[in-house]
Amino acid sequence: MAVGGPIDNFPIPFAGHVDDSLREGDLDARIAEAAVDFEADVAGDSPPVHDVSGEAAQFKIQAAGSEVLKKHEGLGFACGGAEIALLNAASAQVSNFYDLPSGVAAGMADSKIPDAQAGYEKAISAVAAGLAGANLIYEAAGMYASLLGCSFEGFVLDNEILGTALRVVRGIEVNPETADLGVIRDVVAGAGHFLGESQTVAAMRRDYYYPPLADRATPQLWDDGGGYDALARCRFRCRELLAEHYPSYVPGELEQRIRARHNILLPEDMMKPGDRWRSET
Repeated sequence: MAVGGPIDNFPIPFAGHVDDSLREGDLDARIAEAAVDFEADVAGDSPPVHDVSGEAAQFKIQAAGSEVLKKHEGLGFACGGAEIALLNAASAQVSNFYDLPSGVAAGMADSKIPDAQAGYEKAISAVAAGLAGANLIYEAAGMYASLLGCSFEGFVLDNEILGTALRVVRGIEVNPETADLGVIRDVVAGAGHFLGESQTVAAMRRDYYYPPLADRATPQLWDDGGGYDALARCRFRCRELLAEHYPSYVPGELEQRIRARHNILLPEDMMKPGDRWRSET
């Protein structure tokens, strides 16, 4: 049985540099580059593709990323702008048109820290990719400084951004239960509000996304609770996770064999719950 993994060809041409600048030609270039891998596979010119179990994979990913050349503060690429959100969303739509599994990049930020700029950069591109029907989204969490930096607090914040984006992508469900006019008629002729209706309780559990860390309290309650901003709340949660969340994926006996054979620099006690992260200032 052959051993290998799925091939994910991910060309990332720069709009305005190595291809057209935010025009149809730019989209054509990235789709054409991604299609080369598919063509080679069909022609038999590429090695066979296998999934992680060693079985022959049934498909390759039509991945076509996009970066936009920035014009300020030296040449480089900007990955948090509206243009890259458009291009990656369009790449996903083209893949859907050809009935191919798609992969695009979204949720990145040019901002260096999890601040307001990072929030809107990440949210816009994540929602655009989701609404465009992308199957696999790269760089979706923790990526800052135009992919030059990564943030633990950013991972926590991005979890909320992506949860909200997925709720938008899910849309509004219309079915006999959600469109029950009988409930509306009973409320109009009765209590005059929906608070006591079982349908309301079910809808609040089914249709609403409640971000774990987002602040939705009144200004007074927020101030009484310390007045912490989003970054501070994410930092607190990040320290909790680093102190407590250590799932065991490798059996103890196997870990000891690995450590005996290789020079593992990470001490065992660093992979166990403890208070070392809580004491950080």
